[in-house]
Amino acid sequence: MVELILLLIANSLLCVGVYVGTQWNESDTFDEDPQRYRDLSKTGMMVLWWIRYYISYLPEFVQKPVYKCLPCMASFWSIPVFGMFAWVNGLSLLLVYPLYILSLAGLNYIVAKKYVY
Repeated sequence: MVELILLLIANSLLCVGVYVGTQWNESDTFDEDPQRYRDLSKTGMMVLWWIRYYISYLPEFVQKPVYKCLPCMASFWSIPVFGMFAWVNGLSLLLVYPLYILSLAGLNYIVAKKYVY
């Protein structure tokens, strides 16, 4: 149980890192209308800025779980983290995955409301 709690915290930090790492100055303005701001120069780019830039071509239901919404990111970014954890510790842990993903979404929501948004 302690391992799962530590994994939740690490996975939440991964989500926050991706959320922050995909930003640049004016990236929120870019999210509102990517076509309008696509040709403007970008300053203050983080290392993963290209994820936000190129995935903006896809529909919003793809953007949200990848970089745009911390609670939504739990559904996408928990797959590699929990998958590797379950592979190392026994695949029977996959039965806990629905509870894990809901817990991670809740933790990301708390982090988002308290510190990000």
